[in-house]
Amino acid sequence: MRAHRLLTTATIVAYDELVAPAILALAPPGAELVPVGRRRGTSPEAPSIHPRVLELALEGRDVVRLKGGDPMIFGRGGEEAEQLAALRSRSRSFRA
Repeated sequence: MRAHRLLTTATIVAYDELVAPAILALAPPGAELVPVGRRRGTSPEAPSIHPRVLELALEGRDVVRLKGGDPMIFGRGGEEAEQLAALRSRSRSFRA
């Protein structure tokens, strides 16, 4: 229920390519949809968080991040959370 509420009131939705179009359709009209998925073969040195998502978070914007599959095992959700925690003094709080 929390995820549905956050998505249906979001102003910015950052999503992976594996997120179903029916899920993205829950975002309100006018919400900024930001595709941030990685493809196989992405460099291991690539940042854990997509630069656009990080930029928006550091601006203090509320960003809903949608990941396909199990984000804490296959989707690098843990790495993104660690990076946001390290930047907490420069950005708003986050929840996983």
